[in-house]
Amino acid sequence: MPTAWGVVQHRCFAVGSSPGTEEDSLGEELTAMRDGMELPPTGVAGDSSAFPTSEDKPATRFPTPAGALVCLKTGYSAGQALAVLRIKHHTRPNNYIRLTEFHDLCLAARPYIAKDAGVIRTALCEFRRINEFILNREGAEVAIEGMLRAMRPWKDPTGEEKVNAALFVAEVFLDEKSSLYYASSISNIDKLLAILLEAVNEAGIARKDPPEEDVEEEADESTKKKKKRGSKYAEMELGDKVFHITTDVIALLIQRGSHPNLQMKKRAARKYKKLIKVIDGPKATTIHTASEILIKIDGPDAAQEYIIQPCVTNKWPKFFPDEKTLQMIESSRKEEATLAATSAPLDNNAVSPVDTETDSTDVDDKKEKELSQEKAEVTP
Repeated sequence: MPTAWGVVQHRCFAVGSSPGTEEDSLGEELTAMRDGMELPPTGVAGDSSAFPTSEDKPATRFPTPAGALVCLKTGYSAGQALAVLRIKHHTRPNNYIRLTEFHDLCLAARPYIAKDAGVIRTALCEFRRINEFILNREGAEVAIEGMLRAMRPWKDPTGEEKVNAALFVAEVFLDEKSSLYYASSISNIDKLLAILLEAVNEAGIARKDPPEEDVEEEADESTKKKKKRGSKYAEMELGDKVFHITTDVIALLIQRGSHPNLQMKKRAARKYKKLIKVIDGPKATTIHTASEILIKIDGPDAAQEYIIQPCVTNKWPKFFPDEKTLQMIESSRKEEATLAATSAPLDNNAVSPVDTETDSTDVDDKKEKELSQEKAEVTP
């Protein structure tokens, strides 16, 4: 919030008079606000002494004009801030949305109210589309924190509610219309995946493989129907949703770290360079957390196939996992093998391997006897 003296200065400069003249119509009460502040030298119009030189610059800069959200009372919500910023844009298209105004909108997101997270997502998509809004790294961090705060469940949250909260933010990152892909740092993605891993461990989610016939029918229906926004993961079960979103996040980070602008045409590359603020791909910590999520959901083979393989086999650059990640995958494979050996049910009708060997030898002996009898009958 700007100070009262900042608002007074802005009003004085808009009128055209200097803030220290005797013609100031704001009253003598404002003189007390100017005590102790260094002001730039004033002079007559056309006099060069009125402009400060490099030697006598003022120690303090004048505050910038107040933003559009000053008209709201303290404690305003994210929806009210979005409505004011929409009015600001539609009254004059050249009124660009400031980064500070977007920060205030994200900070206004109230905890335990999921509607405010949707407001931040709408602001990200809408401001980029109609206002040429370019998000920076600090804005992406504030947006992610605001959405996580708003999606936080109320009172004794279950594991599934925490999973849905983390998946919502991950879907916004995967959305091409938002700007989180261009400005989200790897540290923010690591925090998001860590929250998702903790929620998956608490909920005990596992992926279920659908039957083959249902998969073919769903594929035929998906080609006929046009998918709406956000419907890619909407109809999936929670385990499949976590699996696909985690793999898509890693694939998108690999794409960002591979410098896709080198393979674009001139105009598309120029537009991409204007929007991109972070060019980092997945780090070893990101690969470790994502592979741990897939191990909990679908086993170590899925982590090796969908996380490790794309990172290592990337054309340029290659993103190598840590030794801890490879040891974790190997240890989980050994645990699966031991569990499968110990938990295999012993049927009463099951045939032991010794019995199968004896049966096979008896069958061979019978065949040899029959062949010998046939030869004896044929020979005179």
